[in-house]
Amino acid sequence: MPLFISMKQGQKKDPNRTRNVFKLNDRQSSPWVADITVNKKRTRRFFQKKKDALDFLENWKLARKLEISFFALLSGEQRKDIKDAIAALPEGKTLLESVKRAWSFYSKTTIESAKNAFVSTKENLRLDDDYIKHVRTHLDKFNEAFKSFDEITPEKLVEFLKARGSPKTVSHYKASISEFFKYCVQKEHIQSNPFDRIAAGELPTAAKSGKIEFLSVDKARAFMEYLEANYPKYCRFYALALFAGVRIDECERFEDRFIDYNRREIIFPKEMVKGGKKSWIVSAFEPNLWAWLEKYKDQPFKRPNNVMRTKWGKILQLPKNFARHTFSTYHFSLYRNAERTKNITRHNTIRMLEDTYIGALVRQEEAKAFFGILPS
Repeated sequence: MPLFISMKQGQKKDPNRTRNVFKLNDRQSSPWVADITVNKKRTRRFFQKKKDALDFLENWKLARKLEISFFALLSGEQRKDIKDAIAALPEGKTLLESVKRAWSFYSKTTIESAKNAFVSTKENLRLDDDYIKHVRTHLDKFNEAFKSFDEITPEKLVEFLKARGSPKTVSHYKASISEFFKYCVQKEHIQSNPFDRIAAGELPTAAKSGKIEFLSVDKARAFMEYLEANYPKYCRFYALALFAGVRIDECERFEDRFIDYNRREIIFPKEMVKGGKKSWIVSAFEPNLWAWLEKYKDQPFKRPNNVMRTKWGKILQLPKNFARHTFSTYHFSLYRNAERTKNITRHNTIRMLEDTYIGALVRQEEAKAFFGILPS
C-alpha cells in the first residue's frame, strides 16, 4: 500500500505537489513508481529499484528549481514568445528541433563570400572558362535573390528556379546552386542542403530523349581528320573523350601525370572523378587511343570554347555530348560485355549502362572500324 507525504491539517494542496515513491506489489517488472503531478497533470515513471526512483525524484525537484530560476530572469516578452512558439508547434514536435530546422540554413558567412570562395576552387581546378562563367552567372543571380542564407527556404528556392525559364535552364541553375550548397555544408557554413527538402517533381525537368546520339564511323573519322588539319592542339583532348570514354569535365582537368605509357594505364585520382568517392586505374584501352596520345604528346588537354564547338557542330553536324556516347556504344558493341565497358567508362552499375546503350548496339565489324581510326 503506498505511503504518501503527510500534510499538516488545514494545509492547502499544492497543485505541483510531489507524491511519494512507492512500490506496486502486483507489478513484476519495474515495480517502483515515482508519481508526479504538475498543473493537475499526473505522470508516473517506473523503475526496477527504489534508489533509481528516488534519484529521479530528486533530480526532477532540482531541475524545477533551476527552471524557475531561469524563467525568472526572462522578460515578460521572452516568456510570451516561448509560450506562443510552443502553441504554434506541430503536434509531437519539440521546440528545440523546430528551431533547429527553421534555422538550419542560417550562417554567419555571407552568400557572397562563400560564393567567391567556391568559384575560386573551380578556377584552381583549371576548369573550362566557359563553364566557370556559367557557374558564376547562376550564383550571381541566386545572390541577387537571396542576400543571406537565412532567407532561403525550399519553397522560395523552388519559386526562384521556376522563374529561370525553360526546364533545361532550370536544370543548369539547379546543378550549379546544388553543388554550391554541398560546398557550403562541407565548409560548415550551413547545416544542410536545402535541395534535400525539395521533393521529386516540384521542379520541371527537361524531357530526355530515349535515343542515344553517337557519331558514325565515317563522321568520327572526319571529325578527327578535321582537327588534325585545322586544330591539332585539341586532338589529344578529343582522343581521350572519343577513344577512352572519359567525361568531358574530367578531360578538362586531365594531366599528363595520370598517364602511364609503359603499362598502358590511366589513373583517375578521386579528386577529379565524378562524385569523388574513389580513385580508378583503368587499362585495356584500344591501341588507337595510345597512338593519338603519343603523337600529340606535346599538346595540352584543353577544351575549345563554346563558339568554336558551335562552329564545328554546324560544319560536321555533331550531336551534343557525342564523345562519351560514341565510345560507349562502340565499345559495348565490340565486346558485348557490359562489365568490361562499365569498368572503363566508370558507370555506376552494369544495369545503368545496359539500359542506356542496349538499344544502340551496332555490328562488331563497325565497332572494330571505329577503334581503327588512327592519326595521319
